[in-house]
Amino acid sequence: MKILYSLIFILLISCTSVDNTRNASGSQDEIIRKFKQMARSAKNSRENKSAQYYYINALTSQQQGNWSSSVIDLHSALAIDSSAVFLYSLSQSYQKLSLFGLAIEALNASINKDPNFVPSLQTIARIYSQSGKDYLSIQMLKRISSIQPSISNLTVLAQSQELDYPLDAVSSYKILFEKTGDVSYLHKLKQLNRRLGDQKSLLDNIETIYSYNKSDKQNALTLLDLYVENKDSSKIYSLLSQVKSHLPPGDQEIFFGTIGYRILYDSTSFFHDWESDYLNLVGNDFADNWKIQLQNAYIIAKQEKWQLADAKFREVFSSPEISAEIVIQSGIMFFRVGQTEIARDIFSDYKNKYPNDARFPYFIALSLFDEGKTSDAILHFHQTLALDSLFIDAVVQLGISYDMVALHDSSDFYYEMALNHQPDNALVSNNYAYSLALRGKNLEKALILSRVAVTQQADNPAYLDTYGWILYKMGKYEDALVYIKKSLASGEVSAEVLEHLGDIYRELNMIGKAREAWQNALASEPERRTILKRLQENK
Repeated sequence: MKILYSLIFILLISCTSVDNTRNASGSQDEIIRKFKQMARSAKNSRENKSAQYYYINALTSQQQGNWSSSVIDLHSALAIDSSAVFLYSLSQSYQKLSLFGLAIEALNASINKDPNFVPSLQTIARIYSQSGKDYLSIQMLKRISSIQPSISNLTVLAQSQELDYPLDAVSSYKILFEKTGDVSYLHKLKQLNRRLGDQKSLLDNIETIYSYNKSDKQNALTLLDLYVENKDSSKIYSLLSQVKSHLPPGDQEIFFGTIGYRILYDSTSFFHDWESDYLNLVGNDFADNWKIQLQNAYIIAKQEKWQLADAKFREVFSSPEISAEIVIQSGIMFFRVGQTEIARDIFSDYKNKYPNDARFPYFIALSLFDEGKTSDAILHFHQTLALDSLFIDAVVQLGISYDMVALHDSSDFYYEMALNHQPDNALVSNNYAYSLALRGKNLEKALILSRVAVTQQADNPAYLDTYGWILYKMGKYEDALVYIKKSLASGEVSAEVLEHLGDIYRELNMIGKAREAWQNALASEPERRTILKRLQENK
């Protein structure tokens, strides 16, 4: 037998472990002579000893850590009976001697003798795995599982397949779950299906997990994510109902807070059709949770039910935990959607609750300004500065407001104040420059200011118009025409810019084009009297 012939080479390496008293410096010839003596002795004694006798001796040597002696006894046993068990034991000794090639040879011989001998299959699978031959290892583990489909064997197989053969691992874990009903295998399937991108199977896994434990908040949230991704409204609503029945109150708050956030910030309109159903389902629950109630108020506002939203916000504001910031942001929301009156009422009604917060008079002033009540707005902008003298936005708005009511000494004062704090403020630079240009005052300064705005926002049509108009005022008509045309090309065409275009063409003696520009301006704004006057004067 090939294995038996290999024994000489093994003992050349390891015979020092057979006899601990042997001199390690002995010659190679002496080692070989001693081995031949031992081999002859073993051969002569086979006639009188059974295979079992040698096998027991080999096991004893293995227990003592004397692996070379165990090899000799096992070869003696194999000479009498080439049992799969004896070959398996021989492979064990070879492994301990680090002779892995011979170990595998012995294991293969064991498997050839008995293809269903599981210990040999398990050992060769482990050796393949340790040597990086994962595919061969998995093939052996499959063979083991087909012979002995025990839970432990199937689990080892599934675990070995996870990294490189996830589809095979899915099949193995499915079998394990069918055999045991153990939910931990479903969690493994969930991880694998998520990794594979199999959304349908993933959803099935999580739904099954949830059916086993409906008090699991995390799985409920994961289900919610998948239902939203699949745009399955009916399942979302069913899940919400189950959550109300099975999750403890604290977890319900987290769950409904999450779904409320999704409804509020959904940009696809997916939730639009059942926002009311959601609000009805929540009902009066979580009345003490101001965060959920605040979300609900915003959801009502999203439905454009402004009066109901206002009432809901005011309920939320009664909570002692509400900060000025929350009130301010709610008011700003109404302001941005054009509900200026509701916004102003919120800022006015809660102004006294936060008397030192300069933002309340500021936003009251903005809402008044938006309604065209400029003089009233100016009073509140001053109240803002009385509370916070460095509230630069209020300074800017005072400059704009005084400009609108033609109190130019005051507007110039506040424009200058704003620029002292923010020299690169494009809005202030542009508005101040345009104000000076309209008055025909200090045009050189106006041009410098306007250039600041245009440099920062080169495509802003209003800023380009201002720059062109100042050039026009300075008599630089060709240059002015360039910037007015840029303004018209950069954004929405306004009657004012078209009027400027016509005025420039008039100065360039291009009356036909001037009239065309004015007529276009009139079409955009039919009641603009300055255009009618120009058309009458330039027939």
